Amino acid sequence: MKILYPFCSSPSPGGPLCLCWLLAALSLCTCDSGSIGKKKDVIDDASTLSDAATGDGGDGSTIGIDEPIIPAADLPAWMEPHGIHLHDLVGNVPEAHLVNAIVSGFPGLGRYVSGARDGSTVTMRVRLNLRSDASGQYSEVSALGQQAALDQWPTVLPASELRLYDGTTEVTDKVISYHYHPAGLLQPTDGATSFSRYPVIDVTTNLFTETGALSLPAHRGCSFVMSSQYSELIAEFTLTSNNKIAVSFWLSKTLF
Repeated sequence: MKILYPFCSSPSPGGPLCLCWLLAALSLCTCDSGSIGKKKDVIDDASTLSDAATGDGGDGSTIGIDEPIIPAADLPAWMEPHGIHLHDLVGNVPEAHLVNAIVSGFPGLGRYVSGARDGSTVTMRVRLNLRSDASGQYSEVSALGQQAALDQWPTVLPASELRLYDGTTEVTDKVISYHYHPAGLLQPTDGATSFSRYPVIDVTTNLFTETGALSLPAHRGCSFVMSSQYSELIAEFTLTSNNKIAVSFWLSKTLF
């Protein structure tokens, strides 16, 4: 099933040009609807989310952007607009337009470093500035999905694998938990005066793949907690997503 989502055009204060201004130059695009989630307060075992994380239809088939065909009676009456996501731009937009763009925030901050598209495989490197707790024992930072906070439009990051590096040292295993707002054909449960309009799921066990990557389900907003204090890390996201947009450039202008 294809869903048309308009772009997000609200700026982030301070710093270099925010990616959302670039998105304002794009027309409507198709974005992953993600797997259909169910409202739960807490999930302690990420293995229960394996179908959602892998896109498995339950019978061994792979759920693509054009499938499965969902009966009209099962569709929500409406969905709020979603912004186009960074992974859709990778491979379609010259890297020079993306480098150093602010691509995530609260908690912490993420800036685009580099990315590539090889068929349906997308990789993205992001420089993360983490936020530490008062004790200095833990760090927290957001992943690349944009949560629907207050009047902001959400964006969906498909299921992905994440690796984290402190310089040349991998520190992915320092992640102790994450929470996320599930993707899918969901209506918001709260209004625009709420800090978050969608339910939150907490995951505290079975966080990693067999190769040690952090396994993140499709989400519209996610942040993870690490057991050590870090000020800056490099995050490498790998995901599968068919190319769904075409981009044409008319002009380029620096606003800040």
